[in-house]
Amino acid sequence: MNILNKFTIRNLKLNKKRTMVTIIGIILSTALICAVAGVFSSFQKTMVNYAIYENGNYHTIFYNIPKEEQKYIINNREVAEVFYMQGIGYSKLESSKNESKPYLYLMEFDEKALNNLGLKIIERKDARKFK
Repeated sequence: MNILNKFTIRNLKLNKKRTMVTIIGIILSTALICAVAGVFSSFQKTMVNYAIYENGNYHTIFYNIPKEEQKYIINNREVAEVFYMQGIGYSKLESSKNESKPYLYLMEFDEKALNNLGLKIIERKDARKFK
């Protein structure tokens, strides 16, 4: 191995221009690899943020879970956060353009659900006024 090292160093000293070009090539290729990795990482993070904005920040939804079985989800150590939503029922919508179905389906959400389900609230009324 010692002979190979001596041979390499001697050739680097004899061909200074080629050595400098090789060093610059290594620096440029390393910079290019880092730039491509940075662009890929940034693109991936942008796509995750867009999916959260469009669809919400959650992994799964469970429907129609009875109250006595909800504790298995809430107390599971793999579950980081739980939020609730519940259908209340239908209400007649006076200004409906659909004459065959002039109804509005009402749902109840807790504060976490409003923040994590990807819903865009246009106007928020104080619920205490309507009770």
